[in-house]
Amino acid sequence: MNSPVLAINHRTIKAALLSVALMITSIVLFSAPAHAKKSCGVYQVTIGNKVFSGKQTTVVPAGPLANKIAHIQGQYTDFYLDLNTFTVLNYKLVKANTQVFDSKTPVVAGSLNSPMVLKLNNEQMVLERNNDTSDMKIQAKDCDNGGTFQMETDRPGQETNKLAQGINYCLQDSVSGKLFFTNGPLLGYDSPQLATLVNWTSDKATWSLEAGGRIGMVTGEDAEEALATTGNSAACGR
Repeated sequence: MNSPVLAINHRTIKAALLSVALMITSIVLFSAPAHAKKSCGVYQVTIGNKVFSGKQTTVVPAGPLANKIAHIQGQYTDFYLDLNTFTVLNYKLVKANTQVFDSKTPVVAGSLNSPMVLKLNNEQMVLERNNDTSDMKIQAKDCDNGGTFQMETDRPGQETNKLAQGINYCLQDSVSGKLFFTNGPLLGYDSPQLATLVNWTSDKATWSLEAGGRIGMVTGEDAEEALATTGNSAACGR
């Protein structure tokens, strides 16, 4: 099959270069607690038959991304990503052999169609892609606990998180807005910033996000400490 002809217009080139320029700032601003001791690895990203690994900042052309599912594979975390919508699928903690989320689904108006900025830097990864109305960013860390994931949008929208079987939401902290989940041994929480919880059940939560809003994920000792400050640890079996 012949390779597609790629036509990248000035807008997408400008957007990609701006994203690269902001990338160092973005990765420093990945808001996550840093109390717990943690072990970290490195990611590799597979798109079709192309594997990206090692420290790099790359702009991946739009053509090879269309209708593709990327596999983001680390030593401690592993997930898939629909590159048209930035929907996260089958997010796992590898060493714990636990699938935490079936999906994390953002609202995106139309398919993302720009080139994608991909940055790998030790345990950290950033992916960013846009269309005429939305810019989506995912930041992840390949670590066994702490803040390991967040999804951000530059426009107001929603994100719906669906937990894997056996994991349940158990408590929302009325002060911070953190929404805790557990399966017994594992404790974590959805961490909102410029985001409001619309509704939640035992296995699903829908968030409303302002422009620049994000939902992070934190597990392990940091989550235990955050739950303790609510004064209602019993709600999550602690």
